[in-house]
Amino acid sequence: MVMKKLWKWEEPPELLKRSIKTNFLWKGLILCLKNMVNALRQVIPRLVLVAFLLSLMFLVFGIGFTKLFANMYKNEHTSFDYFSSIDKSFLTLFQIMTFDNWHEIAREVMAVYPWSWILFVLWALITGFVIINLIVAIICESLVGRKIECVQPFECH
Repeated sequence: MVMKKLWKWEEPPELLKRSIKTNFLWKGLILCLKNMVNALRQVIPRLVLVAFLLSLMFLVFGIGFTKLFANMYKNEHTSFDYFSSIDKSFLTLFQIMTFDNWHEIAREVMAVYPWSWILFVLWALITGFVIINLIVAIICESLVGRKIECVQPFECH
């Protein structure tokens, strides 16, 4: 009975060709990662400005929401203490910004203050759509110019 080989050993030239291609692909990948890190490093000043704008908006809306809706939990109008202090208001605004069950918070507040939907929708639109998309656009803009540089090293025949 003849045993078959489990795998076929490659001839040295084929093995050498494959290792050269693999090495070439790794070098291209490292070049792409370096370009991406450099692009993100160039974007940091613009992202800091957007973060400063977002923190100012958090401060203004946080103070406003705390002043307007601070007593809602104490008067048993809400099931959780959303706005009694500035730090709780910041956390609630972050929750609204990320669209995490923000409609439940808005409905509880709207049961007492029917006009409050304007503030919730305004905050959700400004932060959830405009600011977050601005951050994504800044990052994508910096990476688009470097895409051409990354594609060329991967072209191996």
